Amino acid sequence: MNRLKKMVAYGAAVAAFCAISPKDASAFKVNDNNEVYGYSTMWGILDENAYNHAVDANGDKGKDKSFGFQLKQARLGAKGNMADGVLGYNVFFDGSGSIGSGTGASSSAFLVEGWATIRPIGKDFEINIGQFRPYGSYEVGVISGSAIPNLEEFVAGKTQITNFLAGSNNTRDRGVEFAVKNIADMATVKISATNGYGNNGDVGGSLSGGKAIWSNGFGDAAYTAAIIAKPIDGLRINAGYGINKHDNAVVNLNAYSGAVGDDGSAVTVSNSNTKTVVDIDRMMYSAGFEFNMADLGLWIDGEYAALKTGDKDTLLPGYEIKGWYGRVGYFVLPKALEVYGAYQAYDTTKKTGATATKDSQYAIAARYHLSNLAFTLEYAKRDIDGTSDDPARVAFRTVIKY
Repeated sequence: MNRLKKMVAYGAAVAAFCAISPKDASAFKVNDNNEVYGYSTMWGILDENAYNHAVDANGDKGKDKSFGFQLKQARLGAKGNMADGVLGYNVFFDGSGSIGSGTGASSSAFLVEGWATIRPIGKDFEINIGQFRPYGSYEVGVISGSAIPNLEEFVAGKTQITNFLAGSNNTRDRGVEFAVKNIADMATVKISATNGYGNNGDVGGSLSGGKAIWSNGFGDAAYTAAIIAKPIDGLRINAGYGINKHDNAVVNLNAYSGAVGDDGSAVTVSNSNTKTVVDIDRMMYSAGFEFNMADLGLWIDGEYAALKTGDKDTLLPGYEIKGWYGRVGYFVLPKALEVYGAYQAYDTTKKTGATATKDSQYAIAARYHLSNLAFTLEYAKRDIDGTSDDPARVAFRTVIKY
């Protein structure tokens, strides 16, 4: 009851913020063919158990609470067309420091995406060349590239595309994408060929670089294919598939602690110059849908994603991730106030033959839309190991598009 009272109080407190937010925010059109656009996302953690719940020697978990605010995204981009639409471009920067991790994280502006578009035979056939997100799943590959208002993330989908790419990647890679739109007036097909390393990957073939895997042939690149179809009004179905093979890849053993040899024994790594050659295979697939009954104010969506990766020489640990999510929502006030519930479950196996780690999470939320603003107040509960004392969170997320 006390938690419910808190949520009501928090909702009332932010109502004033929503009331004074910009009502006519939109992309700034430079001219008929070019525009500047972006969005900002602010998180407020109101009450949260520590997600990195430490366990001491007695098996007791930490009971720390978290409260605070985070600028999760501060993104600004420009896109447009030239030469009567034959040529296009899109560049997108983030200034919140959300790109990068560990010691490499920075608060400087980063290039999130940037590509040139060629339309040689009309607007429905595009060739995109540059840095972009290869399709792994719809939720991660399409929706999360924009100002998605949900707090909870599709963990299996994000982990899938992150581990599909070898290097530090932020789920982006560099290469070429072919997109064919409006097939039979209902479907879009996307096919991409990328480095397979992520946006920081070095594929020059040099053995003097700092990456774990350096050499990669044309036949060993990352390839993805996806179809997104809307066969009837309100229904979207989607599916994707990807392979990323690194045959005869040069590996810096120092980058992999606890590596296991062919006979199951630990590999001794003497220095950072120790190298070997392995064959690494990655395969991923996904399928999902959304059904929106606009007249009733009701919608439902869901998606499944899976990834398998490992090497045939058993030098590096194998990795497997699979999971799904489902959501159902209802607009209490048409196009303004909605409530929804979400559930997701996912399993990970970080080494071939190891016991899977099972994880699940459910959330209930209310979301308010005001022009180009979306405000979400959410309660989420996560179950990491089947116990009842795992993390819970009360938080809000404010997204403003401009």
